[in-house]
Amino acid sequence: MKRCYDTVVVGAGPAGSAVARDIASQGFRVLLLEEHDAVGRPLHCSGLVTARTLELAGVGDGVVRNEIRGAVIHSPGGRELSIGGDRVYALAIDRVRLDETMAVQAQEAGAELLLGARFLALEHENGLVRVHAERGGRRTSFLAKLLVGADGALSRVAKQLGVHRPDGMVLGLVAEMRAPGVAKDQVVAFVDQSLAPGWFAWAIPLGDGRVRVGTGTTNGVKPIDSLRCLHSRFPEYFRNGELRGFAAGGIPLWAPTRPYGENVLLVGDAARQVKPTSGGGIYTGLVGAGHAAETAVEALKREDFSRAFLSRYHKAFMADLGDELKRGADLHRLFASLDNRQLERLLARLGGDRLRKLILTHGDIDFPSRLFYELVRAAPALATFICTRLRFPGAWLRWRRGRRRAGRGS
Repeated sequence: MKRCYDTVVVGAGPAGSAVARDIASQGFRVLLLEEHDAVGRPLHCSGLVTARTLELAGVGDGVVRNEIRGAVIHSPGGRELSIGGDRVYALAIDRVRLDETMAVQAQEAGAELLLGARFLALEHENGLVRVHAERGGRRTSFLAKLLVGADGALSRVAKQLGVHRPDGMVLGLVAEMRAPGVAKDQVVAFVDQSLAPGWFAWAIPLGDGRVRVGTGTTNGVKPIDSLRCLHSRFPEYFRNGELRGFAAGGIPLWAPTRPYGENVLLVGDAARQVKPTSGGGIYTGLVGAGHAAETAVEALKREDFSRAFLSRYHKAFMADLGDELKRGADLHRLFASLDNRQLERLLARLGGDRLRKLILTHGDIDFPSRLFYELVRAAPALATFICTRLRFPGAWLRWRRGRRRAGRGS
């Protein structure tokens, strides 16, 4: 194994493998470090994505476990809002297989994959960056022109860069179980500030009699306690089998940060490229990976790894998804501010035929602001209810109208 590379990527999740693949495909020497002994494990993801995500990943339907055509939302008071149709809105995927497939892509493009290699530290050395790692209890190091941190929510690379932010983290837990009685093509969501404070709980059918359930909290409540509460409140989702494959972790919702420094880029969860509305980070991380790889290739060609040059990566990402992430942060703050009584009122208003039709037409888990705008535009009463809890509704809606006039909305 070589000791000097053009790029070292830390973390073989989708974002890290995508960056390694795209840089290596241009003929550069790339090393992909993965802390665990197997790619994709342990699982920390609910695995619900859109078709555009798989297209961006360059992965076929072999990773798809089930097609989702609707949702059932449970309110705090027992109300059910059922939304569904013939359209496929999302895909429940085998997340481990997705990670494995993308790591293979990176290797086929020429990147080297080193498993069981835990990143320890970085230090700058004569215009390069020395990457220190541990493997099999032994320390080793590699020289690189560029380091890409794709090492997740608790990114050591981000901490070394001095930009890691522990605030705004959702504590989440996910598990799988057999539940043949659950609808095969509808996600179930539970919104209740006493059950999952500041967040929500969910059940995703996997199409083979199994379901992936999870929950999250933002106020210090332990996710396992939230899951126990879910179990007691909705026993019908749990009566057919015990939960298996527990995995817990932090979900770093998007917040302004600086995902670059001298010789260093951050992507994916390490860069907080995570949707504030759902906690999903595969799509946004892949978008970030594309911009990171483009900037990295140009930097390698120019031999310019300065902070000033690498900043163009963040500018390109924010030009692509920045507005959506900012509006998503608005929506999350709004949701977290509602108590159970207000959540009950909101779901009651969304249950009318007209608004349900809008949800079916404009619902998109990657771009939720589009649906929000259409709902507010169509229902003045809903706009009044929402705007009393947003301090900047006028600017928010003017932004959306501007996008529509420019032909960028849907």
